[in-house]
Amino acid sequence: MNRILTTGAYCAALLFCLLLASSVFAQNLSWQATAEFPEPRPTGILELAAAPSGKILAGSSDQGLFVSTNRGDSWQHIDLPAETVFTLAIGANGLIYAGTFQEGLFRSSDDGTTWKPTSFSKDLHLTCVALAPDGVVYAGARHEGRGVYRSVDNGDNWQYWSAGLAKEADVVALGVDAEGRAFAGSSSQGLYRFDQSTGRWRSLRKQINLSNVRSLAFAGSGLSYAAGDGGIFSSTDHGDSWRQLNLDRDGSPVYYDVLTLGLAPNGVIYASSVWEKLLLSRDGGKSWLAAAEGLDLSNAASRALAVAADGTVYVRGGGTTVYRAEGATRTGVNEAPPATGTVSSVALAPNPFTTKVKIEFFLTGPASLSIFNSRGAKVFDRDKSSFRRGINTLVWKGRDRRGRLLPAGAYYCVLASESAPNIVWPVILRR
Repeated sequence: MNRILTTGAYCAALLFCLLLASSVFAQNLSWQATAEFPEPRPTGILELAAAPSGKILAGSSDQGLFVSTNRGDSWQHIDLPAETVFTLAIGANGLIYAGTFQEGLFRSSDDGTTWKPTSFSKDLHLTCVALAPDGVVYAGARHEGRGVYRSVDNGDNWQYWSAGLAKEADVVALGVDAEGRAFAGSSSQGLYRFDQSTGRWRSLRKQINLSNVRSLAFAGSGLSYAAGDGGIFSSTDHGDSWRQLNLDRDGSPVYYDVLTLGLAPNGVIYASSVWEKLLLSRDGGKSWLAAAEGLDLSNAASRALAVAADGTVYVRGGGTTVYRAEGATRTGVNEAPPATGTVSSVALAPNPFTTKVKIEFFLTGPASLSIFNSRGAKVFDRDKSSFRRGINTLVWKGRDRRGRLLPAGAYYCVLASESAPNIVWPVILRR
């Protein structure tokens, strides 16, 4: 009888810890569902974009465009003569472009309130739009008429701008860095960079082993990111050389197929992936954390990811729900978190774990870390001299202080400091 009670109590504790663990990764992101979309209600959200004014735009699969002026607390349906909006681009000059499925490319000069068609051909299968710092507009297309198109007059006139691209290159991603260098990603022919001296696109397949490039992002100072089937690559020299980032959550090399990249103002990288849904990195891609645990992201593998100027992150969830993360990116590697105590921005991954768990946290003062078993006995610890102010990472391999393997079960990770209450997280070890 005692054994049954003990086993039952253990299972209850384990279930309770698992439920808590499901939200561990999202605690520092404060995810919240935005309001439902009004009628005519869309059946899917394909694209999200954040304007400098704070407006959030949502392109839908069948009801055109929706806009929010209050961070998603309410949405307004915009009168746009197109059903499917799957790409949005916002320029430094205040112009916004909305790309549709064979209904043309539209432009707004009043922050998304009213829209006018550009002269981009409706016969082309438009896939992506990118805006250069000088106002030049690039548009990509696939299938018949595939390639890159360029406009120097805000979309009133277009030139076919595909010299150097392979004939079979379906262009699905475009980007322009801060110095005006244009990059084009294709679905099968890899990455290209436009060479101003020759007036042709130059293939970078020798520099980057990525044939299907889905997304591009640029952080200034020559820092570039390219992502697609096979993970994320970064370049610090304007694309001359690239290195593959390990989307590491448990110490093993992992390269998820990535759909969309989002860069926060403080340098945090967000990656929408096919399998893990949403990952984030605070250290330039050296390590990654699950950023959307606990959210309904079923069937949400899409390009719908946006980061606003204030650092708030928006992502499409299951169905048509759009979630936002309050203050998610306001804690960067070299930035102080909100004044909520000594410890903030905690994440554990993976949890449950079998061989090792990565514990990441941000400190503004001295703190120690201890791990206790389900009976309350301390099995592992690190004193305050082991950590520093800022981001700290510790990998626990499920062993005690003498290096002995611990049995499977529920454990508790405790961060203790003199200036704030102890913070406790459950962690599940499986063998």
